[in-house]
Amino acid sequence: MSKIKNGLDSRSRDHDGERHQKRSDTKVGTLRHTYGGSTVGYRSDAKLGTVLKANTRDFKEIVQERALRDKEFREGILRESIECLLSGDIKTGKALLRDYINATLGFDKLSKLTKKDSKSLMRMLSLTGNPTASNIFSVIHILQENEGVHYELQAVK
Repeated sequence: MSKIKNGLDSRSRDHDGERHQKRSDTKVGTLRHTYGGSTVGYRSDAKLGTVLKANTRDFKEIVQERALRDKEFREGILRESIECLLSGDIKTGKALLRDYINATLGFDKLSKLTKKDSKSLMRMLSLTGNPTASNIFSVIHILQENEGVHYELQAVK
């Protein structure tokens, strides 16, 4: 694709309008020269990919750390997952359940409590998984017991 013109900060766009991203092998010194500022703690010959990798934490790690120390946060994830499932947003509900399970008891312990294979539970809650109502409500029941909460359905007009 050919470039048509330079834009903000000398970034260029292709004919389809897509902006070129900085490559991971771009040197920190080049970024300092182009954009100014400083990248404290990194030499000029360090590569952008190295800097980004060192400064990026996995989202799941952040969720897990917060869930371990914040009971309200854990309960919120579980409650939100149930609300999503009941409102028909199955993909989001399953994703939240996966996050909750990974951040709390884990699939191995859940497997023992449900008497279902952990791989089967992971598949059931995957993006393409299609759990039966019996299986999903069994999992939710065990998660509520483990958390020490009980959610009740209430009609809203």
